[in-house]
Amino acid sequence: MTNLEFSLTERMSSTEGSITLSGAQALMRVPVDQNRVDVANGLRTATLVSGYRGSPLAGIESIIAKHKNVLDRANVSFISGVNEELAATVIWGAQMAELERTKRYDGVLGMWYGKGPGVDRSGDAFRHANFSGVGRYGGVLACAGDDPECKSSTIPSASEVALYDAGMPVLYPADVADVLRLGRFGFELSRASGLWVGFKVHTDVADGFATVPTSAGMPEIVEYTHEVNGEPWRPTMDNNLIAPMSLMLEEELFGQRNEAALGFARENAMNRSFGSTSPWLGIVVAGKPVGDVVDALATLGVGDQLEELGIGLYVPGMISPLEPQALRAFSSSVETLFVVEEKRSFIEAQVRDTLYDDADPPRVYGKRDWNRDTLVPGAGYLNAQKLIEPLRRVLELKIDPAKLKKERERIPLIADQALPGRTPYFCSGCPHNRSTVLPEGSSGAAGIGCSTMAVWMDRGTEGLTQMGGEGAQWVGTAPFIDEDHRFQNIGDGTLFHSGSLAIRQAVSAGANVTFKVLYNHVVAMTGGQDAAGEMGVPALTRLLEAEGVKAIVVVTNDVDQYSSRDVFAKGARVVDRDELDNVQLQLRDIPGVTALVYDQGCAADLRRQRKRGTVATPTTRVMINEAICEGCGHCGEVSNCMSVHPVETPFGRKTRIHQESCNYDLSCLGGNCPAFVTVEVDPDDKVAKKAAGVAYASGERPTEPDLPAESTLLIVGVGGTGVVTASQVLSTAAMLDDKVATSLDQTGLAQKGGQVISNLHLGSEAYDGAARVGVGSADAFLLFDVVGGSMPAVLDRGEPGRTRAVVSTSRVPTGKMVSSIEHETFPEIERFRTRIDSATDASANVWIDAEAIARHVWASQPAANMLVVGMAYQMGLIPVSSAAIEKAIELNGVAIEMNQQAFTLGRRLVVEPGLRDEIAEASTVAAPRPPEP
Repeated sequence: MTNLEFSLTERMSSTEGSITLSGAQALMRVPVDQNRVDVANGLRTATLVSGYRGSPLAGIESIIAKHKNVLDRANVSFISGVNEELAATVIWGAQMAELERTKRYDGVLGMWYGKGPGVDRSGDAFRHANFSGVGRYGGVLACAGDDPECKSSTIPSASEVALYDAGMPVLYPADVADVLRLGRFGFELSRASGLWVGFKVHTDVADGFATVPTSAGMPEIVEYTHEVNGEPWRPTMDNNLIAPMSLMLEEELFGQRNEAALGFARENAMNRSFGSTSPWLGIVVAGKPVGDVVDALATLGVGDQLEELGIGLYVPGMISPLEPQALRAFSSSVETLFVVEEKRSFIEAQVRDTLYDDADPPRVYGKRDWNRDTLVPGAGYLNAQKLIEPLRRVLELKIDPAKLKKERERIPLIADQALPGRTPYFCSGCPHNRSTVLPEGSSGAAGIGCSTMAVWMDRGTEGLTQMGGEGAQWVGTAPFIDEDHRFQNIGDGTLFHSGSLAIRQAVSAGANVTFKVLYNHVVAMTGGQDAAGEMGVPALTRLLEAEGVKAIVVVTNDVDQYSSRDVFAKGARVVDRDELDNVQLQLRDIPGVTALVYDQGCAADLRRQRKRGTVATPTTRVMINEAICEGCGHCGEVSNCMSVHPVETPFGRKTRIHQESCNYDLSCLGGNCPAFVTVEVDPDDKVAKKAAGVAYASGERPTEPDLPAESTLLIVGVGGTGVVTASQVLSTAAMLDDKVATSLDQTGLAQKGGQVISNLHLGSEAYDGAARVGVGSADAFLLFDVVGGSMPAVLDRGEPGRTRAVVSTSRVPTGKMVSSIEHETFPEIERFRTRIDSATDASANVWIDAEAIARHVWASQPAANMLVVGMAYQMGLIPVSSAAIEKAIELNGVAIEMNQQAFTLGRRLVVEPGLRDEIAEASTVAAPRPPEP
């Protein structure tokens, strides 16, 4: 144990030892490190951060808020962009402060951020700003969050080509430590060349969480001054972008600025190489795929024989432009260069172009092999599994195939195609449960945001456009079909971002369309941030009127929220949400563009505000009398609410309100069912929760188990229930124990009730492979959700006979189970057990209804996850100390006592079989006893 006094704020401020942080947090630490260096060099600089949220960089704003004191001390400020293009223009403006007579700083750095589609939108702004240049002590990183497998995007993204097209050098970090290292190089490169610098951040890097040395952000940087004709050269900075200045800047940008970027890269050795010092085979790979190549080589059995077999890896930090001298030096003995990259050929084309005129250039393969057959796939998600066979084919050009391991034959999963999957769904009490419903006979188009999920809910909604294009596609479709009207969903965040222009387009074209503005007060999908540029509902109706919208109706769950002072558009009406169907029918019959503004707060954001005490918690609770309930499921169909749980009882299927997740929306009362009862609670009643089994929460800690030196864990649960928290608690505990954690949280849309997977490597040494757990690589499964844990993409990571699983059997229904009992019911647990056991060590697995125990002991479901963690720890699956885990729970700062008790009780349940049986009986949990430790 090295540092139990650690504070989470130190991940941004500490200058010694190691810190544990995510890729996105590392990105925000870069300007802090840069400011520290500037101050040491006698400079007074500041940094402006601006962008638009979107996975995988959606959390930037919350990171800034949590670490405001540290960032303030480093003169780092933040301006939220109305959209990505305008945010880029804001950053451009910050560089222009260099030209002002009244400037207050020696230089202003800039950091733009946005996801792949935001890069596309910002192309014009990027191009203009890059022509203008950067300040002498300024510099800009344009951070592009790429989502190559569409976890939270409409289409896969790879931004390097767009950044290159805007004239930017492009850096590509491979992991969290690389974000700190290349981030610092990026700012200095920008200063030396006068260019904006593109910074490609893969979702696995942004969402990754790792223990890294603070020194990663302080690389030794050689000051570089570019020379022209023997004289020091400085880039021009000018914002008068009009001929002939624009033509002069173009010549400089693609001439001396580009040469300065190459010179800086050459002098600072931003590339890495390892393996053979004189290889016959050179593998060129950058960014996230580096770990995949390492894992694939290990699977082939050659990972520790690179020198012996003549295999070298070359990892450029700057993937465009490639620095030719270092590439040529690496390739001097190489016969074959194998370029591994995602998506399109980008690095490969530059490698060929660089080496083409050499006297004896190596053969270069990448997307295609020597027969022009596909080698590295150019679509989908690239991982180690997909690289095993391409690497085998290349290695066999010179290596005896017998020296390469054959891929271990996998035991097929037990086939049970009828088992349900865990797909994202609207949160309990989400306004979209109602707002996205269409009247009979109508069709609608989806919009970007949470409402997109209506597409797979059989609501007559389909089709998507880019963000802000909602409705414009109907303008083009309408003249050529025999349908007169369409409803178009559009979120309030999208409307203020750019969607108002689509409304103007529809008005201009005279289209018959009703825009359903889903006004929930926040940008909900990315974490509940305020929408930049937003206005209140009354002002919004006036804006719509000014745009030419013919009829406007506001539909709300609270008609009394508006005062007599609120000024609405002329003729605009405000009605209760119960009138939604009638209002839609009326608007559908009005020629031209109409608008329905559905005003109801985001359920997830309301829940957060209630926890913070900024919004009052309603006092009405809904209960269901199970003696009257017939289990017909009508309440689920009416409300579409994930808190209306179908449950199996001795008297058949019934329905129960899941009180922990209920958001008090009361939509379930719309079925007028006699089994429903409302109860008023006293908000001032502060009596502590009392449960029949609360005594179990106390007890002696068991003897410490034998712990492994390292372990690879896969943690699976339902979005929004603390899966990521559990992973980060264990990562923090590893750092407190002077160990190293590498993790990746696969979330995306999963945060809305879908499947969340946390990949976690814990050990004493840094992990060189991919953050995502590979096929057959998991030592243990912690399955908080039996549905998500039984999906093939999870079980494929297990190894029969080796991987051990701790499984919570709690029956958490899927969205389909709630909305329609005819289509899907919860299967018997034994069917899940059969499938999970087939991919793991069935004899050592533990099955327990963790939620039922948590309810019995603490009258609270959230403790269930830490109960499972406690069991896994006592089974010897987690290589960090219990003291570090308990301290990490304390640092997390949420329900500290309960979670520490849950962790301890989980440990006790492993070593006290009698206690396990006693609680199981008391909480009516039927579960087998765990194996003896």
